[in-house]
Amino acid sequence: MRDKIVVPGGALWLRPARPEDEDLRFDLFRQYRMEVLKLGRLSDAKIDELLTSQYESRMRSFRERFPRANWSVVEFEEMPIGELVVDDSPDGLCVVDVALRPDCQRRGFGSALIRALTATAGGRGVRAMVLMTNAASLGMFRRLGFVDSGHDSAHIELRWPPLREIKGGG
Repeated sequence: MRDKIVVPGGALWLRPARPEDEDLRFDLFRQYRMEVLKLGRLSDAKIDELLTSQYESRMRSFRERFPRANWSVVEFEEMPIGELVVDDSPDGLCVVDVALRPDCQRRGFGSALIRALTATAGGRGVRAMVLMTNAASLGMFRRLGFVDSGHDSAHIELRWPPLREIKGGG
């Protein structure tokens, strides 16, 4: 099954992730984390070792914390460009991860994906945990009407609609 999301210039398609998508998913993680690791002036071999270890730990954590999550590959013009991981629980949808290739960012694709989620969530709402250092994602969620609803040492939790709207006023 594939879901279509219309965007300027074409359409995004969501399809279930498959084992052969692992390289894409690792590459998305690598592209995001590489800049931070390069700041430490580590050797390329050490960076590769750290990226592999961090990626494996991240995947294990996602699977333990969100065992029922739906893992989707995002395609544009039949090319895989990203991933969307969403946990569908009784209290709402949780955006576990949304990642797009750098050349596909700031084109409205991420916003279109999140708007599609909010449209399907109904009264249950949507929440996302975003790294405090990820200004682009924080800005996108806030522009889409998400509000800060808490934080831990590394993440800000954002919710849509705001909790007061879910509870019915106040």
